[in-house]
Amino acid sequence: MGNLEVNLPELAVDAEGNPWLVGRFYRANRWKIAAVKYDVGAKTWTRAVTILPSSYGQDRRCGMQRDDDGQLWLTWPADKRTNQ
Repeated sequence: MGNLEVNLPELAVDAEGNPWLVGRFYRANRWKIAAVKYDVGAKTWTRAVTILPSSYGQDRRCGMQRDDDGQLWLTWPADKRTNQ
């Protein structure tokens, strides 16, 4: 995901067959989540975007899965922290 040091990745495929990769990164005293998508048709990765507001604590993970309607859902524990 560019120059971000990302860990605890999660991978899911959307209804169109495009893989999505999310992971957490540490910046400004908190963990946040970044996401990228591989566009199968264009054969390119999108630019990484930060999921706002995705701040959360160190000992947590995010999760991603597709529901029966083909929608991708991203979940994470959050307390809306603004500091460490």
